[in-house]
Amino acid sequence: MENNESIADGEVWFKFLMELTPDATVIVDSDAKICVVNDKALDLFGYTREELIGSSVEILVPEAKRGVHVGLRNGFLENSSVRNMRESIELTAQKKSGDMVPVSVGLSPLSTMGHGEYVLASVKDNSALNAALREQEEALKQAELFNKMAVNRELKMVELKKEVNDLLERLGSEPKYET
Repeated sequence: MENNESIADGEVWFKFLMELTPDATVIVDSDAKICVVNDKALDLFGYTREELIGSSVEILVPEAKRGVHVGLRNGFLENSSVRNMRESIELTAQKKSGDMVPVSVGLSPLSTMGHGEYVLASVKDNSALNAALREQEEALKQAELFNKMAVNRELKMVELKKEVNDLLERLGSEPKYET
């Protein structure tokens, strides 16, 4: 009886930890079948738990990239180690609706005693980050444009002052501006 209680406690603890993670979390078995998802994954991808559990992980990969993903996934399983693909590759996931969402993914191999090999994928929605970066880039472009306009204005003013001074000298007057 005590062993069954510790297993039940372990399952409760595991589910609790899965829901505490800050990102969408998907656990996939060695056959690429989704075994576990947290609520954040359901929210991100728009599927129900029943729709995802047992499905191929490629359901979350854009259709055009699924073939490539199979090769990458198999390569990871052959040489698995903790990988953070957040900086190295710009990734996109596909929602149930077909909409694409920019993501970053961290992968961790999970070896279990007697229960096979799994991969834990931590998926972060980068939509807000990408929007903030676009806003920052636009603000930088606007600042550069303003700076260019201000510099051009100053250069034009220097030219005009020279022209006024030249005209005044031709008329026999002293230059009015220092240039």
